[in-house]
Amino acid sequence: MGFTTMNVFETGLDMVGITLSCVIISYLIFNRIKYNQMILSKKHKNNLSTFNSKVAVKMIKQQTERSFDIIYDIINREQRKCKRLMEKEELKDARHLMMIMEKGHLVNEVINTNLMGEITADIAVDPYEEITRLANTGLDVQKISEKIGVPPGEVELYLKLNKNYTYN
Repeated sequence: MGFTTMNVFETGLDMVGITLSCVIISYLIFNRIKYNQMILSKKHKNNLSTFNSKVAVKMIKQQTERSFDIIYDIINREQRKCKRLMEKEELKDARHLMMIMEKGHLVNEVINTNLMGEITADIAVDPYEEITRLANTGLDVQKISEKIGVPPGEVELYLKLNKNYTYN
């Protein structure tokens, strides 16, 4: 869901860039038409001999290049922001999916171990808080795994993702 949202966001940014480019080009064309009308008007006919078209063309090219450079920089910044947001969203989605998968696995483990009487019901409600609490007391991954009934790899992965525990 987040990935498709980011694709729509990226497409929207591309459309904004194209729209800005079209607006600038139409603005330059409109100004050129006004400039030509001004030159051809009767009150400016005297100044026609002093007009240097090469200088005017250079100035217009410089303004156009500056405008496109600014637009290009803005689009690049927005694309970088979009990529960072997409990466964050993908990481968040992956973490959320992993948590859902772990919860499903942990619920099955809890049901099986509760039947055998190995763990208490409060751990079944939220095993992640129990993992964090046991990690903060100084237990290593193996002991936490044995106490809660979760595989050591899952405990280690959870602690790495939360970055609140450094294991030995």
